[in-house]
Amino acid sequence: GGNKILLEDRDTRLWLDFGLSFGQKGEFYGDFMGPRSKGGIRDLLRMGLIPRLDGIYRDDLVHVPKIDNALRELGIEDTSYWAPQLQSYGDVLKRDGKSWLTGVLLTHAHIDHCGYIPYLDPRVPIYCSEVTLRVLETMDEISWDEFTKVKPWRADRIKRGAFPGKPTIKRGNEVAREFKIFTPGDILKIGGLRVQTFTVDHSILGAVAYLITTSDGKRVLYTGDFRFHGRQAEATKRFQDAVKGLEPDVMICEGTRVDETDPDSEERVQAECTELISKARGFVGVGFAWKDLTRFETLREAARAGGKTFAISARTAYLLNKLGRGGEVEGDPKVKVYVPRKGSMLYSLGDYTRSKYFAGFSSDWEEGGPDTRHLKDGIRAYQIKADPSRYLVYLSFWDFNELIDLQPPEGGLFVSASSEPYDEEGMIEEERKKAWMRHFKLNPPGHGLLHVHASGHVSGVELKAFVREIKPRQIFPIHTEHPGEFKGLAGQVHEKIKLQEPYEI
Repeated sequence: GGNKILLEDRDTRLWLDFGLSFGQKGEFYGDFMGPRSKGGIRDLLRMGLIPRLDGIYRDDLVHVPKIDNALRELGIEDTSYWAPQLQSYGDVLKRDGKSWLTGVLLTHAHIDHCGYIPYLDPRVPIYCSEVTLRVLETMDEISWDEFTKVKPWRADRIKRGAFPGKPTIKRGNEVAREFKIFTPGDILKIGGLRVQTFTVDHSILGAVAYLITTSDGKRVLYTGDFRFHGRQAEATKRFQDAVKGLEPDVMICEGTRVDETDPDSEERVQAECTELISKARGFVGVGFAWKDLTRFETLREAARAGGKTFAISARTAYLLNKLGRGGEVEGDPKVKVYVPRKGSMLYSLGDYTRSKYFAGFSSDWEEGGPDTRHLKDGIRAYQIKADPSRYLVYLSFWDFNELIDLQPPEGGLFVSASSEPYDEEGMIEEERKKAWMRHFKLNPPGHGLLHVHASGHVSGVELKAFVREIKPRQIFPIHTEHPGEFKGLAGQVHEKIKLQEPYEI
């Protein structure tokens, strides 16, 4: 992942996604160590995690307003830590009288495709589906992210405490990021480019692929991430039919599973989970990505077939409501929001002021007062503990402390319905999960992890057949560790892409 592809056509420049590479970041950082936020983008640039380009980043991340005054007052002579590393979006706009960057074509709201958007200037238009925008809004509202709104840094003074009046760095007033929303199927005109949009199936709703025609008639097909085996598989098949025999000049194609032969099936996941849940005679927990509403639907049906009430993540409930689907929680007696203990651990309203989404569907308690519907209608650990066989309980790894409150009887079941680990950190997390299984004597007799999953990515067999039908002149394999698998699928296959070097088409 970490897709960041710059398409330049005369004066039109578009990023195709602007994602975070977990592999690159993981070389230097871990779960509890990351680039320092109040230092602007200096750490990210120095470690080579974002492109070193003028005219794309936020002004406040390149040079914090009024920082020079603060440094002088503090007697700091070496100002190199705060010296601009490049020119911001605003710098170039002021210098040239026009912006350098035209926009971002965003395929979907997974971090490896959108994770570095918060560093872009909010005036840069982000083109995406409405569903993707709602997912980004949800991510902002339940965390400190800045995908849809920005609070620029500025030099200020400490207001209270032991050192009032001393210089500090604070956030300013909120600025909305510019979004250009389209309905998949729309044709967009962006500068000198014609952009066709297609819905595709992926492990997050709102995913799209793009066919871009340049000012001189060259065609670039960008797949984003896609599959043929989810609940929206027909959308991907319609995309396939639309581009069959296209012979684009360039195809930028994902290949996450290009080396795998077995096709996946969400129907298989539902069937296996239904059987496991129906046969279980005690506690049953399940873990999956909270943004994956396809998997939510699959497990909801499996829980219903097994006669259980599904206790879901408040994050998933928040996203459903954001998409106009709140009735699937409030209107279904077999779906309950799981409410964890926070703050003072008393289930008191004041315990949720820093994480309001656990209490209800609103993160803004100033407008209309606190939303406490989950505290009233949700399900709590002690209620599940009283009769665990009645429930299917959502638990990500970060929720495993809830097992201490849930006190599952020995012999219970935990199903991992998410992807298996793909790196060293994931393997470490996997071992920790197994330790929890052993401690609470879940998944007997071996107390290992029980994986039931279908990938968000197309299998190698399906992908190669797809590419052969399209007949691209050139392929840039991305999102893959096996670019050699694309050999022979196009007139020219760029197996070794040189980063930050231009390719003429």
